[in-house]
Amino acid sequence: RCPSSETLDSIEKRAQMKDTDGNPRVSHVYRTGALKRSTDLNDYLGRHRVRVLYNAMGQAVEIILKAPDGSVVTEYNRASFDPNSDQAPAAALSAKYDTARRATVKAKQNPDQKQLYNTRGAVEGLLEQVMDTVSGSIAAQEKGSKSTLPELDDLEKMSLEQVLDHLEKLG
Repeated sequence: RCPSSETLDSIEKRAQMKDTDGNPRVSHVYRTGALKRSTDLNDYLGRHRVRVLYNAMGQAVEIILKAPDGSVVTEYNRASFDPNSDQAPAAALSAKYDTARRATVKAKQNPDQKQLYNTRGAVEGLLEQVMDTVSGSIAAQEKGSKSTLPELDDLEKMSLEQVLDHLEKLG
């Protein structure tokens, strides 16, 4: 069985349980459109043990298992779920987006120069990769390849996560 199936089944069994302080052991963060962005599982003492990250289509793309001390024990990524995945450079778009989003939140909470510098670098790195991917697709289209970019009407209906997921597939 796929590691995601076993982990998700295990988390689902604990969805209604509470830790020793009475807090839910399972929590979810959602994207717009009610799709999950992530799921976290805490143990019975409230220690964070598992995080599952989902792509814009709601599929698990990364699972991080942690020891009781918080150290990462095992990490499953796209290659774990899809052995044919070659981890194309564009697959880093989701990771760069998450990094930029986290850095932006931290900068709002603590706008010191170092954090602002880190945030700017994270956002610029994401935008640079997006532009490289789009430019490559446009160049291929100009050489006669079929268009791989969504039409403007479709783009207007897509969330940022869905656009990035589409661009990852182009890479």
